[in-house]
Amino acid sequence: LPLPGSPFQLVVLPGAASVVATKLPEGTVLPLTGTVGTASHQGCRLTLPTRDKMGNLCDTGGASVVCSCNNEEVEAETVDNENGTYSLIWRSQHSGTFTAQIAVDGEPIGGSPFKLQLVSDEPDLSRTEILGAGLSEARAGTPALVRLRLFDQYGNVAIGGAGLSFGITIVRVADKEDKGKWKRADTPSDP
Repeated sequence: LPLPGSPFQLVVLPGAASVVATKLPEGTVLPLTGTVGTASHQGCRLTLPTRDKMGNLCDTGGASVVCSCNNEEVEAETVDNENGTYSLIWRSQHSGTFTAQIAVDGEPIGGSPFKLQLVSDEPDLSRTEILGAGLSEARAGTPALVRLRLFDQYGNVAIGGAGLSFGITIVRVADKEDKGKWKRADTPSDP
């Protein structure tokens, strides 16, 4: 015989976030890649969904989720989205490949530690270095090499974005016997 009030509806909620079932999200491409800089749109980002020890997705925040990096020059920040997910952000003024870690209750999650890479793609053109023999001499029909080294505002080697392009202007220099006839454009002519 069923008891009075039976059957009844039972709602089962997920438990607390657990290191046992929480892991890097499927499809996460490693190394995580982001851009150098400390602004809000820069760095590497990852949204981590947490799971309880039975594998249920958590739907509330408050867990002890911490991201970190092996290099003290990389800032690591964890933001509790209060819905069971955590926004993890790593930022630095230095480019390179670093080892990052995510922990729940002090223990590394599945897939952690892992590599993250910060690259500089926005060059500061005032820091550009121009090198090569082609700067001082060139002969018709022969390659004259000129190399540009781009750096960002922090001094890291920069790769430049897709919209970055350079041009070159070649100006004729007088032959030895014609040198006296050539003058700079800003020099007044002789009477």
